[in-house]
Amino acid sequence: MNDFMKNTIVALISIALTFFIQQYYYSKTNEIKKLDVHQSFNPNFLSKPKFPNSNIELKIDGIDKSRLGLFEVSLLNYSNSTYNDIPIHIKITPENTDEFKVVTHYATGEDNILDLVKELKPVSFDGKTYLFSYQVSTLNRTEKEDLGFTLSMLFEGNKQPKIDVVAKGINTQAFAWEHSPDQQNLITKALVLLAVLLLILLILVVFVVGPFISWISRPFDRKSDKTYARKVYETITDENLLPDYDDNKMKLFVQQMLFKQRLRDWNSKSKISKWSLGMRGPLEEDFLIE
Repeated sequence: MNDFMKNTIVALISIALTFFIQQYYYSKTNEIKKLDVHQSFNPNFLSKPKFPNSNIELKIDGIDKSRLGLFEVSLLNYSNSTYNDIPIHIKITPENTDEFKVVTHYATGEDNILDLVKELKPVSFDGKTYLFSYQVSTLNRTEKEDLGFTLSMLFEGNKQPKIDVVAKGINTQAFAWEHSPDQQNLITKALVLLAVLLLILLILVVFVVGPFISWISRPFDRKSDKTYARKVYETITDENLLPDYDDNKMKLFVQQMLFKQRLRDWNSKSKISKWSLGMRGPLEEDFLIE
């Protein structure tokens, strides 16, 4: 097997292995039982508008507010399972209580359905941390961006707090679109497309680019062969290796020797290799010593 065929086979095997390894990796990633925690922070969700000659009020439970933000913590279930009656505990810890103060809150399940969520105990605040406790009746598996649970909070302040979400018996991780099976399907399709494109590129190189370059470079190759033939001739002459040969006979000997050697190499090549070289076999005149 010549070097060209070896390289071609290695390239094809590499493409196939890359595809299957990527497939295996993403399938294993999808098997991990974790819930994704998504955060949405908007410090300017509601603002008291200023309008001349009008008394516009923004109140929560009868208390005037000038501006309210909206902070939402959501869970997405990208795992392989659907969970039922899952207790969820959420800790909200502001760096400074003056920069984040919860005014009111509520929680919903899938499709913003209130009945899917039950508050286990009222929210508590120990001066540093807010603690929310709920039980979600159903947390369905999703492949897209369907929120399974959302805690929405109106707050005063402008700095996003730290959160800690604990779902009993299930690990959590920060939301990333790459965790979605739908995204993994897109990645799989992209890998298939990449493998096809690499295969097409390989075919183009072998059957189109290679022959084209071979034909373009033919004059340079011929010049190189003649230069090599002259060097061989000069070496034999300088070393007086064939003392019985006159100059013309020596040149003809070198020309035929190199041509026959190149011809043997050419005949040993496969049809694909010959095609990639533009079907340009050696000619005796390629080694003519002038």
